[in-house]
Amino acid sequence: MYIYKYLSLATKVKEPRFYDRAVNKPFDKVFVDGTEVRVILTFCELHNCSVQVDTSNDDWGEVNGNGTGTGLLGMVVSRRNDYCMGGMPLYHEAYQSIDFTTFFSRSGITCLVPAPRLLINWDQPLRPFQATLWICVLFCLLLECVALCVMRRLENMEASLGIRGGSNSWRQSMRFGYVSALKLFVNQSTSYVTSSYSLRTVLLASYMIDIILTTGYSGGLAVILTLPAMEEAADSRRRLFEHKLTWVGTTPLWISAIDSNDADPELLGIIQHFRVMDAAHIDAYSRTEQMAFVVERLQFGHLANAEIIPDEALSRLKLMVDDIYFSYTATIVPRLWAHLEAYNGFILAWHSSGLDKFWEWKIAANYMNNNRQNRILASQKLNLNIGGPIKLGIDNIIGLIMLWCFGMACSLLVFLFELCSDFFGHKLSTMVPTQSYWTSVLNFLMQRYFADSLTTCILWNSKFELQLDSATSTLLPVLVIEPQALTFHADIYDYETKRAEFDSRYISYNDWILKLTVAIEQAHCEAFIAFQDHIPEFAKYFYNASIFSAWRSTRNRFIFAYTDELLGGVDPNSYFGGYIFHDQANILIVHAQFLNASVFGIKTNRFVGARNFDDMPEPPTFYELQRFDAVRHQILSGDNEDALFLVNQNKLANLQGREVVIGVFDYKPFMLLNYDNKPRLFDRAIKKPFDEVFVDGTDFRLMLNFCELHNCSMQVDTTDGDWGDVYGNATGYGLVGMVLSRRNDYAIGGMPLWYEAYQSMDITHFLGRSGVTCLVPAPRRLINWDLPMRPFQASLWVCVLFCLLLECVALCLTRRLEYLEAPATAYSWRQSVQFSYVSALKLFVNQSTSYVTSSYSLRTVLLASYMIDIILTTVYSGGLASILTLPAMEEAADSRRRLFEHKLTWAGTSQVWISTIDINGADPELLGLMQHYRVLDAAHIDAYSRTEQMAFVVERLQFGHLGNAELIPDQALSRLKLMVDDIYFSYTVAIVPRLWAHLEAYNDFILAWHSSGLDKFWEWKIAADYMNNNRQNRIVASQKLNVDVKGPIKLGIDNFIGLIMLWCFGMTWSLLVFVWNIRCLWLVAQRSLRSWCLMFPK
Repeated sequence: MYIYKYLSLATKVKEPRFYDRAVNKPFDKVFVDGTEVRVILTFCELHNCSVQVDTSNDDWGEVNGNGTGTGLLGMVVSRRNDYCMGGMPLYHEAYQSIDFTTFFSRSGITCLVPAPRLLINWDQPLRPFQATLWICVLFCLLLECVALCVMRRLENMEASLGIRGGSNSWRQSMRFGYVSALKLFVNQSTSYVTSSYSLRTVLLASYMIDIILTTGYSGGLAVILTLPAMEEAADSRRRLFEHKLTWVGTTPLWISAIDSNDADPELLGIIQHFRVMDAAHIDAYSRTEQMAFVVERLQFGHLANAEIIPDEALSRLKLMVDDIYFSYTATIVPRLWAHLEAYNGFILAWHSSGLDKFWEWKIAANYMNNNRQNRILASQKLNLNIGGPIKLGIDNIIGLIMLWCFGMACSLLVFLFELCSDFFGHKLSTMVPTQSYWTSVLNFLMQRYFADSLTTCILWNSKFELQLDSATSTLLPVLVIEPQALTFHADIYDYETKRAEFDSRYISYNDWILKLTVAIEQAHCEAFIAFQDHIPEFAKYFYNASIFSAWRSTRNRFIFAYTDELLGGVDPNSYFGGYIFHDQANILIVHAQFLNASVFGIKTNRFVGARNFDDMPEPPTFYELQRFDAVRHQILSGDNEDALFLVNQNKLANLQGREVVIGVFDYKPFMLLNYDNKPRLFDRAIKKPFDEVFVDGTDFRLMLNFCELHNCSMQVDTTDGDWGDVYGNATGYGLVGMVLSRRNDYAIGGMPLWYEAYQSMDITHFLGRSGVTCLVPAPRRLINWDLPMRPFQASLWVCVLFCLLLECVALCLTRRLEYLEAPATAYSWRQSVQFSYVSALKLFVNQSTSYVTSSYSLRTVLLASYMIDIILTTVYSGGLASILTLPAMEEAADSRRRLFEHKLTWAGTSQVWISTIDINGADPELLGLMQHYRVLDAAHIDAYSRTEQMAFVVERLQFGHLGNAELIPDQALSRLKLMVDDIYFSYTVAIVPRLWAHLEAYNDFILAWHSSGLDKFWEWKIAADYMNNNRQNRIVASQKLNVDVKGPIKLGIDNFIGLIMLWCFGMTWSLLVFVWNIRCLWLVAQRSLRSWCLMFPK
């Protein structure tokens, strides 16, 4: 690591210290601390690993294309270090050779720029009046000259009405008017003698006007000279680009994280002025040079990399008000780092706990100069310390001197001009070249309003002359579409592919929709210009094109231009009846009375305030922002150029009660409905029991807080009680269908990342993690006919049978050979087999034999057999007692693998539960589970959960609670258990329409909400307020088997069914053997009788 305060820092003094693996090191151990250091230390405490550090390098370094590198990155690439930190941005070159962890924080790259200086310039004498007032002053002087000239020329008309012109020529009268007007303007009397009361009246009126003007000018000049005016500082990203100010840092890594292919032209221009310097040069240049110096704006307000700027230089620098760009920081580890997955999970838990904010503030308080931090932050606002009035110097009146020189030069030129005019006797004429004023105003707006757009799409109108100047052509990529002749065969894009796609999806389209869809999707058009009668057609079809396009933007801007001359009796309001003028904030209307007019009105739509929900809404209200003079390239009325941007930002920042309609149904804890609680919101449902309804939930509170921040009002729509689905032709039903039809603005309720919905709508940043799992049938106790067989395994039963067979053979042989010495008394083989079979069975059930034996051999075999049998029967008795009294449970389908193997049907109330699964990327096990999914309504689920052997979908939320479990009645919970893992999981979002104006601000709000830790708090709060905690705990506890056995179990007939079946089996075999034995005796008797008859015939 290297020392980078806030993120990581090292010292040789504090404890505890860690072993330093650096080669050239002053000490063996070093104390290390910092936000990222604390994360790895806490991880090692949790996983019982030790930490060593390496302070060999004091720079991040970089990664080369051949898989090598320098600095910290090079040490990770070479696997000398396992872990590299210090505000590392996510950038592609490093990721090609090493791995990144989950993001740590947001890092904004900004600059300390030169503070604005007091403006003391040559134009100070002109600043008391605005340009428009100077024009009025000049016009007033001109009017005075004309009035005095005419009055002087006609002065003698009072004496003799028939004399034309009196005694004064026009030349004399013009000289009198010019000189007198100038003298009166500087409060000097005229030397001309006049006797006409009309001329005296004009002189008096002129003097009164001039003395008012000069008095006002004197006061304004005094204010300008004594109160400070500051030059414009390069304290924003746009101004830094315009000033082309050099900005420096200690490493090229500050710009390596920027993707030059996707960067906007403004950012690319700023990158060209970046320079790399060492800390010594930065220390020196910060005191003298006019350049900016990189600092890093951390996620929770502190500044890093500002330590290299000396305190003496801070007085001449100020902090930029925004970031040049921002990125997310991560930790860099080698490829195949074994702890990466566990470490990523730990980082997510760290974010959720809120320790990221706490540790940043703690580290800053302990190791950083807070006064210095506050001083830098305060430099964003100008704070002049002026001790009384400013004494004037030569630099204050340099403008007056220049004005005097300018006046003298003009007087000399006029004098020479008069001499030349008198000498040559001719007049000079000038020619003013003509130009297209529409070109001027549209280039002016495009350069300022479309500067950060990817591509500008112009719907060309031949009646409006528009030529892009060099600045516009360089700054903006432009695509031109000619609506009068929409041709497709001459384009480089193959439109037949898109036509085939539309036809396959059964989408209705025309040439407008096709052209605009391809322009958005392929050229990435974000800014649009439309003229006159093309405006209503563009507004009508643009929404369809934006929905059908795979690519979308959250920064769309529009300029619509028209002139009264081309209306032809058409009401201009008919141009602006489309939804786009009600739903989009970034709209400018350029209006002129005539086609060749030079003054244009620039207007914008109201957007804020109450919405018009009619099917055919009236055109919105437009109000004028500015009036632009294209001849002088000057704004005549309204605010400055920045007003075009600020007014649209203000629209979205303060919506002034604009309604946001949310589609909801009762689905805890994401959203819930209640008609008793307050406050209640207006319900826009068509068939509704009440006009107002109380709504709460985790997803709903997010929008509620967003509306409190941006001053919007909320309405709900409870028409549909299901998420619904999306069809291929960009229509749908349920909540998503209402969003597609623009009836609702916002659909929530644990919405997963859903590709079909994303094709036609927009989604927000993720709101949480949702795991889809099931309540499956709980395992039942195993009571079966084979219970008597269970004390022994099958292999042991084979051994027992083999032992019995061996006993029979041994007893048979021993019995047969017992009286071998006395053949007369010896037993036959039949008698020996009978003896061995009966004796073995009697000994096996611990019964004595009735046979009398005197042979010690036979007695020994009987004793051995009895000892073996008594051991077997004793062990069997104990095992059978355990089997009969301790419960044995069948295998439950309580995991994803077992659910697949059991082929158990699982059911939910919507197709959405499996619609979000990517079939192409799913494993065979998940595909098999999908085949057994069924959609049932709530009533059937209630009924089947009490009786059927099937599973029921529930949703495992991010922080442990369960959703969708309310459908299962309490009576059914005893026969169900929760699966131990998820079938699959996804991240939940909110679904909004395409071109939703608030999406960018809402995504930023979601990230702030996650960072604050409110996501966890709100889930627990909603669950505590509206969900049955005992029921939740009961379902969660069902994952583990908990058999409630109160003492020994009383045996019933089901415990002995196996024994009874075994007894019946034995009795049946005994009866068969008895019958067989009787049959044999009868056959023997018949054979004996037949022999007797043969021996003794009648």
